[in-house]
Amino acid sequence: MDAQTRARIEATGFVETNVQELFGLAPEENELVETHIALSRLIKSLRKENRISQATVVKHLGSDQA
Repeated sequence: MDAQTRARIEATGFVETNVQELFGLAPEENELVETHIALSRLIKSLRKENRISQATVVKHLGSDQA
């Protein structure tokens, strides 16, 4: 985010933060969240690269789409 956009957003009362600060997570909890996000992004990337639908993936996993 550029400095001008950041200043405009902060002027409205918003502040930039991260998940750990926002929810007061312990380092271990934050690592778990970051790992989950990375894994989700990897699965999505591989799924799109291989042109596999979400429905197909969850069918093979025996899970639901959520």
